[in-house]
Amino acid sequence: GLVLWDHGAGWPGMGPDETDDFDVLTLPEMDAGLTDGIERAGIDKLDMIGFDACLMSTYEVASVMSSHADYMVASQELEPGHGWNYEELAVLTVDPEATTATDLGSAFIEGYALQADAQGTGSDITLAMLDLSKVGDVQAAVTDLAGAAEADPDGLGPGMATAQSDTLVFGRHPDPELAPHQIDL
Repeated sequence: GLVLWDHGAGWPGMGPDETDDFDVLTLPEMDAGLTDGIERAGIDKLDMIGFDACLMSTYEVASVMSSHADYMVASQELEPGHGWNYEELAVLTVDPEATTATDLGSAFIEGYALQADAQGTGSDITLAMLDLSKVGDVQAAVTDLAGAAEADPDGLGPGMATAQSDTLVFGRHPDPELAPHQIDL
C-alpha cells in the first residue's frame, strides 16, 4: 500500500511544493510516477492507495488510480488538521501477512473516526474506501449520461440542473474564487 499525505484539491492534484512556488502534483504526474514506480517494483499494482489529504475522493482521482491500485481510501471533504490516526495501524503489525487491503483501509477509517471524535471534529469528517474495480462501471454510466444529455439537452438539462442544485457540495468556501466546486456524483 501507499499513502500520500499533504494538502489535496481533488482533480487539480495535491501536495503543493513549498520549495517550488507551491507547484502541485497533478493527476497526470501522479499517474506517470505510479506507473514508473510500480513497474520498477516489479508488481502489477498496489493493493491500496490512500490520500490523507482534502478532497481526493473524486471520480477523477479514482479514475486515474484504478489502473494503479485495487482500493483507494480518501475523503471527499476537507480534512481537519489532525489528519489520519496512524497509531491505530499498530494492531495490524501483529500479523502483517494476514492483513488485507480492506483490513488496512478499514483501520485507517476507524482510526480517523476515533481520533476525530477525540479532537471534537467527528461531525466534520468523511472517509471512504473505494473498490477501484468498479470504476469502469461508473465511467460507462457517466458516458451514457453525457450521451443522453448531448442527444437531448433541452429535455435533460432542466432536470440535471435541479438535481445539481440539490446535491451535496464539498469543500465549500465563502469566496467562490477559492471554492473547488465539487459536487457528489
